[in-house]
Amino acid sequence: MLSLRQEELLKRLMQAEQELTSEEIARMIGVTSRTIRTDMKALNSTLAEHGAVLQIKRGAGYTLTVEDYGSFRTFLKKSLGEKNEKKEQVIPNQPEDRVAYLLKRLLLSEVYIKLDVLAEELFVSESTVKNDLKAVRHLFSLHGLSVSHRPKYGLRLTGDEMKLRYCMAEHVFQKAHANSALLPEETYQLIQDIVRARTKASGLYLSEIGLSNLVTHIAIACKRIEEKKIVTMPETELKEIQVQPVFQVAQQMAEDIRHVLGIDFPLSEMAYIAIHLMGAKMMAYGDAGHTLFHLLEEDHFRFIHQLLAYVEEHMSLNIQFDKELIVGLSLHLRSAIHRFRYGMNIRNPYLTDIKRHYPIAFEAGVYMGRWPERKRGN
Repeated sequence: MLSLRQEELLKRLMQAEQELTSEEIARMIGVTSRTIRTDMKALNSTLAEHGAVLQIKRGAGYTLTVEDYGSFRTFLKKSLGEKNEKKEQVIPNQPEDRVAYLLKRLLLSEVYIKLDVLAEELFVSESTVKNDLKAVRHLFSLHGLSVSHRPKYGLRLTGDEMKLRYCMAEHVFQKAHANSALLPEETYQLIQDIVRARTKASGLYLSEIGLSNLVTHIAIACKRIEEKKIVTMPETELKEIQVQPVFQVAQQMAEDIRHVLGIDFPLSEMAYIAIHLMGAKMMAYGDAGHTLFHLLEEDHFRFIHQLLAYVEEHMSLNIQFDKELIVGLSLHLRSAIHRFRYGMNIRNPYLTDIKRHYPIAFEAGVYMGRWPERKRGN
């Protein structure tokens, strides 16, 4: 088992883009370089048993080299993931907290759970759990999922694998630092680095929200694939996704993940990544001012012009011909159509701040959302 300081050393080494000297690490952590050298020696002995090694280059410093990704990944899950999960375990005592607990418990369980076990975990009566489960069943039903009950066995969540993953993203991993229940933070960071590198190389510029959602869904996919839970889709739909330009990017990400984490993505799971790439929120402009006009369609532009004309008529914001806004909204519409088609959810952690600090912009968004319904009513 690693000490807290050794854990910190390992995190620094995994995140480093080049060699780190003992003096540099000592300044980061706040100890002497001699202490760092002692810890590095102990850390190297531990890593050697789990598929990794610390290499020392004279005059340059330490680098982490992973030789067996499967063994190293298992080590990370046991030594870091379980610690983080235990730190976060808090017994809920309010109804809404118990509902959140039950949602997460059922989503992450692969076996039936008895009612008395849940009552014991929550330190409440079985009747209280039954009452809380009414809200839980309702929330699951919104995602097309249901809680089945089998006499003598207990409760278990049932439904389509893709819908189950969307629900996991919404109710389990929507909060900061909630990923320890999914994968160790270091593994999550590796996935994020892969996504950043591949999207940038392909000319796709994700917003921070788009990046966060995509990484979360890929992390969920990694966990579910390890548990032999694979997304399936009709052959015609699979072929349709394979001809999309982003499918090649999804393949490259899957290959990187296989190389780094030792997880094999079948074709349907690559398509699952591609679906999320198509639904990801993107920035209107990339590096060096390159626009994303090649992703937009003429119908989207016309629709956005109509939306802005409607908003201008009611709010007089003088934004109807703002080129950057038009491109941004067209990109948003493109992604939103894909999300609607595949029943995808999207989490916006800034929603409360947007309402508070940009009320006029939010009101304009509300007008836009209502316009299609009013148009159909005319």
